[in-house]
Amino acid sequence: MSCKEGWNEVPKPLRIMIYTVLGTIAAIGLGLLFGWIIVWLWNWLMPMIFGLPTITFWQGVGIFILAKILFGGFSSHSDSSKSSKKDKAHREHWDSDGMKRKFESWKHYDEWWKSEGKAAFESFAEKANGDSGADAGGEPEEPKEDE
Repeated sequence: MSCKEGWNEVPKPLRIMIYTVLGTIAAIGLGLLFGWIIVWLWNWLMPMIFGLPTITFWQGVGIFILAKILFGGFSSHSDSSKSSKKDKAHREHWDSDGMKRKFESWKHYDEWWKSEGKAAFESFAEKANGDSGADAGGEPEEPKEDE
């Protein structure tokens, strides 16, 4: 029996509890580590460069927490407002004119391609290959009047 097979036999609530305990221990350990790193860097650089006093470990942890609140926050990465914006961005794209279109408009694309798209593309390609200097986009667009 391998270790993974034995782990899979552990009841799921117990596995969740073990992961929670290990995660909490890891978070506390990283917090302590970052606290010591901040204390070490502060006491090494700040008194020499700016003439500031040295700090204790708990002051370093406080600076770390303050910096996290001010600059990083404690929100999770699965914020619903961010994910809904991301989903909306996936449903939309920019066409060649710089206009936003939704992907729902493409649901009839396969039917169009079978009925007239392939012939339209081949006609376009023939015009493009035959008239290299002329407009190969089909009929010229009428100029718009601004006034």
